[in-house]
Amino acid sequence: MRGTMKTAICYATKNGTTKECAEMLKKQLPDSILCNIETDKADLTKYDCIVVGGCIRMGKLHKAAAGFIQKNREVLMKKKCAFFICNGFPEQAETFLVQNIDKELLSHSICAASFGGKMDLDKLKGMDKFIAKAVGNSLKNDPNAIPKILPENIKQFADTLNQA
Repeated sequence: MRGTMKTAICYATKNGTTKECAEMLKKQLPDSILCNIETDKADLTKYDCIVVGGCIRMGKLHKAAAGFIQKNREVLMKKKCAFFICNGFPEQAETFLVQNIDKELLSHSICAASFGGKMDLDKLKGMDKFIAKAVGNSLKNDPNAIPKILPENIKQFADTLNQA
């Protein structure tokens, strides 16, 4: 059995879903730490692997996650890295990943995936809440279409990292 990699799971969250997914991932990655990009600082040189996650809103990766990737591109290219997104439409994950993460960095990564998403109306405000209600109403006849976190995607992602 291989030794475990020291892993930094760096994430940016707007309404808590990405944090929830990062916490689920941490439970499956021995010797990993969580780092909220907006509030914490991690010395990335101390880690074997860096995972970066953020939510997708209107097709764009969370601004702090996108900035973190850009700022740390050199380090990410020298380390093992992986990316995850939280989005309500995981079938569009490939498109969102390609649109939001540098092509060379994406091809260098161990894996990149969507962990799904969810609409928690209690945590949403303004236009976000309005849009979520409209989407929810349009999907109410198909409960399987309502966005949700995909634990199986998180497990598969963790398994891939654990084997790297």
